[in-house]
Amino acid sequence: MLGVILCGGQSSRMGEDKGLILSNGRTWAQSAFDTLSNSGLRVVVSVNNAQLRAYQDIFSKEELVVDDERIPVYGPLRGLLTVHEKYGDDLLVLATDMPQVNGSIIRELQHAVTSNKQAYVFKHENDIEPLCAIYTSQALTTIRDLVARDQLKKHSLKYVLSLLDVHEIPIGKEQHKYFTNMNTPGDRNSR
Repeated sequence: MLGVILCGGQSSRMGEDKGLILSNGRTWAQSAFDTLSNSGLRVVVSVNNAQLRAYQDIFSKEELVVDDERIPVYGPLRGLLTVHEKYGDDLLVLATDMPQVNGSIIRELQHAVTSNKQAYVFKHENDIEPLCAIYTSQALTTIRDLVARDQLKKHSLKYVLSLLDVHEIPIGKEQHKYFTNMNTPGDRNSR
C-alpha cells in the first residue's frame, strides 16, 4: 500500500496553496506526509504542474507525482489515477487540507482493510469522507477503464465511491474534529 498526499487543488477559497501553509514550523503537506510515513507507509505527494516548483523545495523528486493532464478527469480523481498509473498499488489517500488527521485515525483505516472490498472510507452521519480513504488498485483500474471508455459520468470521488463496493467506518462524535477540511482562512483561524 502506498500513501498519497493530495495537494493538487486550486486553494481558491483559502487564497494560498494549502499544502504550503506553515503550522509549528512544518507545511501542512509535510505534516500529512509525516502522519502517513509514521504509519509505516511509503508516501508520495500528488501535485499539479503549477505547484511543482514550490514543492520541489520541500520534497525530493522521487516523492512528487505530477498530475497527468492527458487523463480526461479533474480534481482529486486525476491525482489518484496518475499515481495509480505510475505505481499500481492500493492507495491510502489523505488530503493536505485535513491537518487534524493523526496516526490513530490512519491506523484505524489500515486495520479496516479486508480482502473483499474495493474502498475503505470513514462515514459520519450520512456523509462519507473520500479524502482520507483507501482505494484498492482493483477499484482504480475499474475507474480508469470507465474513463477510457468515456463512461464515467462524474469526476467527484463521492460519485466514484458510489460505483464501488465500499466498507464504511463509522466516525464517533469525539472523532469529528479530525475530519475538518480547512478551506478558508476562517476555518484555519477557528482551529
